[in-house]
Amino acid sequence: TITTFSKITSFSYRVSQKDSYTDTTYRVNLSTAARDTSGNHLRFPLEFSFSTVQSSSTLNGIQTMPYHGDVDVGLLLNNGIRITFPRNMDPESTENALHMTPASDIIFIWPQFNELVVYTGGVLRADTKYTITIDSVAMDRDGNKLGYPFQFSFMTAEVVLSSTYPGNGELFVSTSQDIRLYFNTYMIKSSVQDALEISPAVSGTLQWYSNSKTRLDFNLSSSLKYNTKYTVTIGLEARDIFGTHLKEPYTFSFITRPE
Repeated sequence: TITTFSKITSFSYRVSQKDSYTDTTYRVNLSTAARDTSGNHLRFPLEFSFSTVQSSSTLNGIQTMPYHGDVDVGLLLNNGIRITFPRNMDPESTENALHMTPASDIIFIWPQFNELVVYTGGVLRADTKYTITIDSVAMDRDGNKLGYPFQFSFMTAEVVLSSTYPGNGELFVSTSQDIRLYFNTYMIKSSVQDALEISPAVSGTLQWYSNSKTRLDFNLSSSLKYNTKYTVTIGLEARDIFGTHLKEPYTFSFITRPE
């Protein structure tokens, strides 16, 4: 839109939506054919350019998930560590510029040129501070360097028994009900076996549920007693695949149904 009223010293040109594209450089040229209201031509041409970014990215900087400063981040990070850039990046230079502590076996994947997923095998270390740094030499696809180092960090959660079945305080539990233990990370079965105590004593075997490494089922060898309170304790011996122990014992109780 160009206004032609006298004494107007500026105008706006709004690009129609059909001609607007993401990740595109636009160059503008106003030639000396332009004249003022007195008929005087522009003495020098005006030239400038600007670039748009991806519609799915931030205009203000690099975004991360988990966020910088996050605490109690889940240990089973199914979506990986995600970094979204404000422009399309060169994968090779960006990957070479990225460092993480503690050191881990990393696999990189790029769902989009401006989105990087850092995969660490699916399980993070418990109660640990992770720091990721991207050096300033990382380049976008036009060869422009990041220009400054980027760093963010987050703290992971502790190893915990997240839930059980039967639940703590549950009543009228079936005497044939197996006991299920749900952890928030991959566990070492033998360590949970050593840490498991049931009172009154019950015979049975501890097994993984299907292919899960977070759910363990205590399968009964014989039925529980009717109308009886059972108390289950998981001691500090229980530990995850990295050797991190529970910080405190977990205890829950339930009562079976009457005969």
